[in-house]
Amino acid sequence: MLIDSNIAIYASQQRYDNLFNFLENLPNRSVSIVTYIEALGYQRLLESEKRSLEHFFQNSEILPLTDTIALQPSPSDNRDGWVSETRS
Repeated sequence: MLIDSNIAIYASQQRYDNLFNFLENLPNRSVSIVTYIEALGYQRLLESEKRSLEHFFQNSEILPLTDTIALQPSPSDNRDGWVSETRS
């Protein structure tokens, strides 16, 4: 299961111990390198939360950012049929 940045950050907080325990026991859990960077770089992270995240990431598969993902146009690029709305 691929874990999102926000879920990882919440799980590191003491009040969400149940979520952390649930995620810790997931087989084949993974995070993207983007999640790894975002979570550990979160500016409101306490030292205890950082240690929890580091432990969590040590036991997770960290997926690299591939060129296919990195070079994918965003909806704001208005490509491939994306319709952008303008505000007056």
